[in-house]
Amino acid sequence: MKKLLITAMVMALGSVFFMPEITAQLAKTAFREENVGKTWAPKMAYRAGVINMRFWRYKTGRMILEKALQTFPKEIWVDEALYQIALCYEKSGEKDVAVAGYQTFISMYPDHEWRGQATKRIDTIRADN
Repeated sequence: MKKLLITAMVMALGSVFFMPEITAQLAKTAFREENVGKTWAPKMAYRAGVINMRFWRYKTGRMILEKALQTFPKEIWVDEALYQIALCYEKSGEKDVAVAGYQTFISMYPDHEWRGQATKRIDTIRADN
């Protein structure tokens, strides 16, 4: 029983460690020409970007999300992807690009529930500069 528990823990830690790499590969699969029209591809690409963000891989997450927006511009998550791209820029230290991204998000989605948060992030960035 102890060996099984140790094995399970090692596998769990390994999967967490490799999750960003796995999701980056899943995104590449979603962006393949033969898969773009499939129903699972847009969601897989979006989730891959978000997961990379959650693992502090902001540049990779941003690049995946930007490609997802280009490849799947009419998906339901486009608004959230725009916000998250701005957040990636902010977390990567590219404050001016982040402010522009948040402003684009606010202008395109003025009634979005995250509008207030985007405004606060802009105010915080400007106050820090």
